[in-house]
Amino acid sequence: MARDSINATSKFKYVDPNVIESELSVKLFRLLNAYNLMEQNIEYCLRYLLNPKHPESAHSKLSKFSGYQKVELLSSELERIHGIDKPKLLDDYRAWLDTFNDTREVRNRFIHSVWEILPLCGEKPIRSTPMVSTELPTISMSIDDFESVRAEVQTVFDRFMKFRQKYFI
Repeated sequence: MARDSINATSKFKYVDPNVIESELSVKLFRLLNAYNLMEQNIEYCLRYLLNPKHPESAHSKLSKFSGYQKVELLSSELERIHGIDKPKLLDDYRAWLDTFNDTREVRNRFIHSVWEILPLCGEKPIRSTPMVSTELPTISMSIDDFESVRAEVQTVFDRFMKFRQKYFI
């Protein structure tokens, strides 16, 4: 069936799945890249906090930790080292941590999903179905919706980098 006849009989406009797949791949890469850079920088902070004179020596200890455990360790190390003398640092960190936890959920959802491109679904031709959790619903989105989520992850990463620069950690 030709695309013109599909468009004429359907209430939705046909969307080329190759174009969507290409755009989605780029945006998914950028989302994951921002998240991975954020995790790397969390580890760099921890290395420095655990052993300021020889940060590389903390690598073997940290390699055994999950991303979640590293964030928890960073929280406790910041509290231990700066809890009394820099309460603003801890407030800023906790504010960032709230957004990071949301970002981690987004990352996990997108990593552990089955992706489908449905060219006749109109404005939201991308469907994400979680493979692992049945508690999460299947969602449909447009490229613009996905870009919005990707931009949020980038913003959380940028905030962490500003936090690191502000407090020299």
